[in-house]
Amino acid sequence: GETLFALGQGTGGTFPGSVLTSVGACSWSGPVLLNTNLVVSGDMDFSGVISGAGGLGCFGLTTVHLTTNNTYTGTNYISGATLQVDGVQPLSPVDLHDQGRLQGPGMVGNINVKGVSTAIAPGSGPGILTCNNLDASGGNGQLEIELNGTTPGTGYDQLNVNGSVNLTGLSLSGSRSFSPAQEQTFTIIDNDSSDPVTGTFTGLRQDSQARIGNESFHVNYVGGTGNDVVLTRRGARHHLDQQCQRGLERRCQLESQSGARHE
Repeated sequence: GETLFALGQGTGGTFPGSVLTSVGACSWSGPVLLNTNLVVSGDMDFSGVISGAGGLGCFGLTTVHLTTNNTYTGTNYISGATLQVDGVQPLSPVDLHDQGRLQGPGMVGNINVKGVSTAIAPGSGPGILTCNNLDASGGNGQLEIELNGTTPGTGYDQLNVNGSVNLTGLSLSGSRSFSPAQEQTFTIIDNDSSDPVTGTFTGLRQDSQARIGNESFHVNYVGGTGNDVVLTRRGARHHLDQQCQRGLERRCQLESQSGARHE
């Protein structure tokens, strides 16, 4: 391969295994054919269709922005960089290595977490990011969710998964710019297939409470159609009722055990 330097705007080309280095923020408007993997160094916007068997490698302090529908089938390797996908490219998986970040309102293939301190952020602002399978078990990171309204895609973030969901190793990072009503629900992961969610967010078991902007949200991994991840706004009273119920159940259990010993 060879190293190519981009200044300003490119108009397309065929890359037989190259390094594309941008000098400042650059854009690439024409079609791109990837025979093998292309390493992108520096900020780059691709607005032309990317095709071929290759993938993209994004490393270091780099933001790569893909704005159109693409047909390439290679894997995107993201390490210490940000990949934003706005279009539809379901044939291209994304591997998130150390400090890799995937964001945008588009569609990608499988999302595989393979490093530490990774991030998955649907939309750029509230939006819906769609993928085939999600497997976070190979590393750790966070799913970033914005709650700015009650409608998925425009009011709050959603990850739409067309295959399996494995949350092991992933934590939930939420932000909120409005105060939702009591019992308002947010389907933050729409799991389209029939299989159950594997694993849970780090530190958030089933029926636990997540704190987002100093408000409590009940976490349900069997919500929606039975296998979606749903947050429900809950107030202090509901949390107190839950504690009282658990205390009552514990008291009944102890009394039952005590009665059995005296029989």
